[in-house]
Amino acid sequence: MLFAEDAIAAQQLTYYAPEILERVNSFLEQEVFDKVRFELLNGRIPLGVHQRPVAEASPAPPVAPKEVGGLLDKIDLESPVGRAYLAYLRRLSTER
Repeated sequence: MLFAEDAIAAQQLTYYAPEILERVNSFLEQEVFDKVRFELLNGRIPLGVHQRPVAEASPAPPVAPKEVGGLLDKIDLESPVGRAYLAYLRRLSTER
């Protein structure tokens, strides 16, 4: 099935259907298709057109806890968890 934006173009292309079939099957080196049908796009998006999906609204930013940093003396700040906690604290301090 092939699509056209214009009804006149779709009608004109039907006259080329036998040649299109011959060329496609010849390219594939076997008879894969036995007919060609043309339809109007009617609002459908053509394959060659790239559209960006519409982004959803961002959720509300997280609310920072009132007391932050109480774990500094309880965890190893050189560990991966400690470094992540320090990064979290830095991010919260820049958002306030």
